[in-house]
Amino acid sequence: MSRESRRIPLLILAAALAGLTASTPARAQQTSRPPVLRIGSLDGSSINLERPPEFVSVSEDTVPAPADSLWVDLPKIYHDLGVEDVGQDPSQWTFGNAGFTIRRRLGGKRLSHYLRCGSTMTGSVADQYDVHMSILTQLQPLPSGSTLVRSSLQATAIPRSHSGNTVECSTTGKLEESIAKSLALEAAGL
Repeated sequence: MSRESRRIPLLILAAALAGLTASTPARAQQTSRPPVLRIGSLDGSSINLERPPEFVSVSEDTVPAPADSLWVDLPKIYHDLGVEDVGQDPSQWTFGNAGFTIRRRLGGKRLSHYLRCGSTMTGSVADQYDVHMSILTQLQPLPSGSTLVRSSLQATAIPRSHSGNTVECSTTGKLEESIAKSLALEAAGL
């Protein structure tokens, strides 16, 4: 997928991410999308996304560092997590991958550490199924010189080797927290 073809979905998701959290407090908090979300596109039209609110999460943390210094650290943090083919929109301070599939582990940890997808008789669905995921991080410079770090996660588990239903996953909040903590550590030079 070319950089340009990744940019449009990233722009749409960045707009959704910005609109979802306009009234959310700056402390680490998870919020959910409304059941129907209208997103404007670049050509003036709009689309509606219909998702159960518990399956799309937005988490926010404030990091005491300027956005431009955090921006340069995001590629390393995503790389360390194993998230590849990232897209970016510097004009919106948005970085991430709006659609990738992963199996069993992310950033050296089981997917069940980050996701709640239910379980079967043999264990966690997140650890057994392929997981299609979107993870985006947006930075928002604050007047204080700090940065609001807003991460959005959406995931769906898809059976690999047998027929079955896909499962919408919710987040444990640990992936979004890990991104914010890693940015804070990089900013502190640790």
